[in-house]
Amino acid sequence: MSAAGRLPALLVFVLLSFSANSLITRHVVAQGLLDAGLLSAVRFIAGAVALVGIVVVRRERLDVSRSTLRPALWLGVYALCISYGYQHIGAAPGTFVFYAAVLLTLVGSDLLHRRP
Repeated sequence: MSAAGRLPALLVFVLLSFSANSLITRHVVAQGLLDAGLLSAVRFIAGAVALVGIVVVRRERLDVSRSTLRPALWLGVYALCISYGYQHIGAAPGTFVFYAAVLLTLVGSDLLHRRP
């Protein structure tokens, strides 16, 4: 199958993954199964371990510098906001608000860093 043929399947997979992530996070936080901060820490550490694993498998150099740590820090702040936000907002509107914020941040960042 060509890359263009796989794109719709990958898009569906990503959308389902985002939705499942929101529903699971909402359930865990709303039911009091994990504190929102602890949940964020677990997710953040799991993501870091996965990325290090990818770097090791690909035998690439791990770049730990200010340019890579600053976005990681902001990602952690974002994850905390999501986790604590799910205590006060439902999964459907939460998903819309939180992922719309990501898209707006990406577009805004692109516009700010675009060179004339």
